[in-house]
Amino acid sequence: MLGPVGPSLTERSEDERAFLQRRVALFGLVGTTLVALTLGLSIAQSASEPGPVFALAHALHALGLVGPLAAWLLARGRPRSVRFVQTVEAAGTMSCALCFHAMTMRFPAVSRPDLVSALATTQIVVTRAIIIPSTALRTAILSTLMALPIFAVAYVTYESFQAGTFGVKRGWLDLEITALIWASLATVTATLTSRVIYGLRRKVRHAQELGQYTLLQKLGEGGMGQVFRARHAMLRRPTAVKLLHSTSPEDLARFEREVQLTAQLTHPNTVTVFDYGRTPDGVFYYAMELLDGADLQKLVITSARCRLGA
Repeated sequence: MLGPVGPSLTERSEDERAFLQRRVALFGLVGTTLVALTLGLSIAQSASEPGPVFALAHALHALGLVGPLAAWLLARGRPRSVRFVQTVEAAGTMSCALCFHAMTMRFPAVSRPDLVSALATTQIVVTRAIIIPSTALRTAILSTLMALPIFAVAYVTYESFQAGTFGVKRGWLDLEITALIWASLATVTATLTSRVIYGLRRKVRHAQELGQYTLLQKLGEGGMGQVFRARHAMLRRPTAVKLLHSTSPEDLARFEREVQLTAQLTHPNTVTVFDYGRTPDGVFYYAMELLDGADLQKLVITSARCRLGA
């Protein structure tokens, strides 16, 4: 019977590190693409109203490309440490958000730059929460830091309204309450998203563990069960794990008889059975030697083609 020991901490940490690095690279690529697309749309929309205000706004918008582009370039190469990847991700995301906040401060007050800033922040923090594997606490901290400048944008908007050149009067408290609502919604939404997705990832990873074995790749499926390529936590030997579909007494008896008969075979051309048992939720399985090569179906097809060709 397999014990309760799971994959070694070293192997698990390496898998999580590699996954985090891939996701940060993906987030950088997605962010670069979105910022470039919005920059192109912004330039096209303001083409009929050229001026220094829009030119500076476009420059700040373009500067927002640096953060996600750097995250993509630095995370897509050789293996990096978790701290390095997290630092790159946080710095890239924060710099992009700050550029958007600074850009909206250049907008006319009648276009409500505070709301534009809040919308951009929400898009950034939610996209990050969806793509990046992050704890709820880390997401809450980063989202709060990215949302705080919305208050500065609201202040600039209020000062512009006070100038009285736009025919609209809004109170300071009104704008600040609006900014607080949007900042809170962005932070809460991103935090809940990270909490749900991060929790689901952990459940999936736990579901792929059978005692000392971690299921890696499905190799095939038959009438009785499925076969997976697996990794042993301690021995590091190539292993195949077969899981039984059915829970009927007849199938269980056949499956157990198959294991016992296979374990008695000692011929060099037969696989070796390492272990067998039942998971806590009642799934019967056994672990056996994994041999790389063509399966019987491919071998028969290849032989038939050779005979026909001859």
